[in-house]
Amino acid sequence: MTSPRPKPCPAWLLAGLLGTSLAGCASLPEAQIGPFVDTSIELHSAVAASGSAVTFELRQMQGGETQAERFAKLWPVRVQATEALVQYATSLKAIVDSGQQGQAAARGVANGLTALSRDVGITLPAAGVAGVATDTAAFVYGQIAAVRASRTLAEALKNAQPVVDRITVLMAQDLEKAGELLKAANADVSAELEIARQVEIGFRNELLAERKGLYARGLQGLGNADKARLKEIDALIASTESWYGPLQAQLEQIQTRLVTGERLIAATAQATLAWSATHRQLLAAVEEKRPVNPVALASAITEVQDLIRRIRAL
Repeated sequence: MTSPRPKPCPAWLLAGLLGTSLAGCASLPEAQIGPFVDTSIELHSAVAASGSAVTFELRQMQGGETQAERFAKLWPVRVQATEALVQYATSLKAIVDSGQQGQAAARGVANGLTALSRDVGITLPAAGVAGVATDTAAFVYGQIAAVRASRTLAEALKNAQPVVDRITVLMAQDLEKAGELLKAANADVSAELEIARQVEIGFRNELLAERKGLYARGLQGLGNADKARLKEIDALIASTESWYGPLQAQLEQIQTRLVTGERLIAATAQATLAWSATHRQLLAAVEEKRPVNPVALASAITEVQDLIRRIRAL
C-alpha cells in the first residue's frame, strides 16, 4: 500500500526552518523576518479594503451619500497609519539583510521607530507642554532613546516593544472611534427615513394607541360602536402597511449593515493588536534562534477579509 504523500509546508514556514538550520549562528536570518513584512503588507491592504467596503455600503443606503463622503475623508488616516507599520517592518528587514548586530542595528531600529511614531501622528512635545497626548509622546520618545542606546539588536527589539505596544493600542482605539462614526452615520440615515414619514408614523401610532385602549377594556366592555370603531382602526392600520412594511425593511437592513460594519472595524482593530504580538516574536526569534510565526496575525487578517466579503454581499 502506497503511503500518502505528506502535505507541503507553507513557503514562509519552510523558509524559516531552512534559515534556522543553515544559518544557526545568525541572529535573525532574512527568511525569518520576511513573513512579518508580508503580513504587514496584508494588514495594510485589509485596512484599506475595510474602509472602502464601509464607504460603499453607506452609499447603498437611501440618504447615506453624505455620511459615506464623511467616512471616506476620515478613513485614509487609518490607512496611512498601517502603511507606516509596513515601512517600519521593511526597515527592520533592511537592518537584518545588512548583517548589522550591535549598536549600528540598535540605531537603525531607533530610526525606524522614530519614523513610525512620526507617521502615526506622535510628535516630540515642546518643553513645558502637558496633556495626555504629550505624555504619550514623552513616553514613546523616551523609550526610543533607550532603543538607540541599546548595544545589541536583541536589546533594541526588547526596548522597542513598549513603543510598538503603545502605538498599536492607540491605532486600535482610533479604529474603534471610526466604529462610533459608523454608528452615528447609520443613526442619521435611519432618522432621515423616519422623519420623511413622520406624519404617517404619528397617524399609525395614534391608531395603535387607540386600539390598545379598546383592547384593554376587554370584549365585555365594548359596545357596538366600539366594535365598529375597532374594525375601522384595523382597516386603517392595514392601509399603512404599504409604506410601513418597506420602511421597517429598510431600517432592519441598516441595522444589519451597522452590526456587520461594526464587527469589521472591531476585527480590523484586533488585527492591528495582533501585529504588535507578532512584532514581539522578533525578539524571541533573535534570542531563541527560531522562525517568526505570523499565524495569529494572518488569522486576524483573514477574519477581516471574510467580513469584507460578508458586508459586500448584503
